[in-house]
Amino acid sequence: MDPIILSLIIIFIVLIIAVFIFTFIIYRIAFYNDKKSLSYKENPLFDEFEAFLDAIYERANELSKIPYEDIYIKSYDGLTLHGRFYKGEDDKNIHIHLHGYKGEAYRDTSSGVLSSIKDGNNTLMVDLRGHGLSGSKTVTFGLKDRYDLREWARYMDERFNHKNNIFLMGISMGGATVLMASNLDLPKSVKGIISDCPYSSVKDIILNTVRNMGLNGKLVYPFILLTCRLYLGISLNDSSAVESVKETKLPILIIHGTSDTYVPYKMSEKIKEANENIELVSIKGTMHGLSFFVDPKTYLDKVHEFTQKYSE
Repeated sequence: MDPIILSLIIIFIVLIIAVFIFTFIIYRIAFYNDKKSLSYKENPLFDEFEAFLDAIYERANELSKIPYEDIYIKSYDGLTLHGRFYKGEDDKNIHIHLHGYKGEAYRDTSSGVLSSIKDGNNTLMVDLRGHGLSGSKTVTFGLKDRYDLREWARYMDERFNHKNNIFLMGISMGGATVLMASNLDLPKSVKGIISDCPYSSVKDIILNTVRNMGLNGKLVYPFILLTCRLYLGISLNDSSAVESVKETKLPILIIHGTSDTYVPYKMSEKIKEANENIELVSIKGTMHGLSFFVDPKTYLDKVHEFTQKYSE
């Protein structure tokens, strides 16, 4: 064989191996989650949470002492999904809460879940796929989770004989997921969506994170796209919060801190521009996922106002 051709073949093989190694590293860092038993007492992912740790853990601890029913359902692709159901009053609303990226339901959603429970609502706290007691070790940033949420909504709708209003609620990745599910064929009992600090699309949040890491997004992003195809079997362009809300008639409330650097506030502004029926509540000077703790009165007042308005 010609030495030049042989050299080219060797270079090609080395490049292919390098690409597979690089995409596997990306998968393990960004999409793989092996902390299935993450305790809500473990420190959050972001340094800015430090000042609020005691308050976060206090509410999580309070919630962990309230009796609940473990519920398991099957996802559209055969995974076992887990949620904790807190029975409320028979005629009250159903609130379905979703946590954030590589998060933990107690830690991320305890404030919202406790408020729902104390108001007498029937409350479901979901473990997203790849988290908690739900199946898989792969995080899909809401791209597959949106279909899981649809199954949860259908389950709760049937359990309550189609009589109770359902509100979908999420924070961070969970907030983006409820928005990405907004244009699916949800039960008619779903009356509204409440999203806390959502990202506008998976592409947007990944590029923002890559830039925050000091990397070149244009160079890294093609490898991330390939990673999703190889290890997740999906495209990052399969759905986005922006595109989904364009196609929904459901009312939407978004709450977002203006000083959020992890999921920039401008992402919620971008989502709002896609649908004139979206209400965006700004919590001034607030970092990621902390709006409730910084201004609980505004937060709860807006949530109560929204759910009451669309429960009629």
